[in-house]
Amino acid sequence: MNRKRIIALGMFDGVHMGHRALIARARQIAKESSCETVVFTFTNHPSETLGKEVKLLMPYRMRLNELAKLCDDVIAVPFTHEFADMPARDFVEMLLYEYSMAGVVMGFNYTFGRGGKGDANLMMSLAQKMGFTAEVVDRVTYEDSIVSSTYIRELIEKGDIERANKLLCGEFSLSGNIVPNMHIGGTLIGFPTANLIPDDGIVLPCEGVYATRVYIRGELYRGVTNIGSNPTVGGKKITVETHIIDFSGDIYGEAMTIDFVKRLRDCIKFDSIDGLRAQIADDVANAEKLAI
Repeated sequence: MNRKRIIALGMFDGVHMGHRALIARARQIAKESSCETVVFTFTNHPSETLGKEVKLLMPYRMRLNELAKLCDDVIAVPFTHEFADMPARDFVEMLLYEYSMAGVVMGFNYTFGRGGKGDANLMMSLAQKMGFTAEVVDRVTYEDSIVSSTYIRELIEKGDIERANKLLCGEFSLSGNIVPNMHIGGTLIGFPTANLIPDDGIVLPCEGVYATRVYIRGELYRGVTNIGSNPTVGGKKITVETHIIDFSGDIYGEAMTIDFVKRLRDCIKFDSIDGLRAQIADDVANAEKLAI
């Protein structure tokens, strides 16, 4: 017979401190009742299926890896139109009979079933009728702000990386492949950069210069990352370009991950290349002070 499970419900985008509190509570209940702790989530954001655009805090695979560190198992299913049309009671019956649910833990604002009709009150009622336990975890706050994926996205989009990182319990990151750009960094300015094409659908920090940690070829480096259009040299398209400190080599086409640590300054249009070069040297000096 399959071991019974305490199931934590959620999308868990970002796996932030609120999500971690919910999963920790599920883990505690599971320990007390000799059950497994399982996270039930979706491979895609439900809002996408419902026709809304959502910029995520992390790609699916990264989210899955983070969740796997916090529980015994992760169940991730596609949120399809058929799934969206499932009656609320059918959703609960699926958890009971397909996934051996003995109890469920959900956030105060979690909804389920057709039209989002299922809520905390319905789950508590069904638990009494169908013989499983249910617990609702209240909102988690940090310095008087409710911790949510939406709030963290807003912080990142306005460049408040340090506060976002505290709520994420780690650094916000972008991953993707390195592609050629205008080669101005190395040839004209003297600070070569790696131009990253981030994974689709991930929120982008606002324009500015950031101190970052860079993972390339299995090694960790300090970096200075510029998100902007490079106005001093006539750029027009927003790019994500990183000067990797104390690194040289041809890395076009390779994968790179950037952890954002601190926003250093706004993007500035300088009167000369010399002014830009001096400012980048100062940015590098500031980034070098960070613990790697």
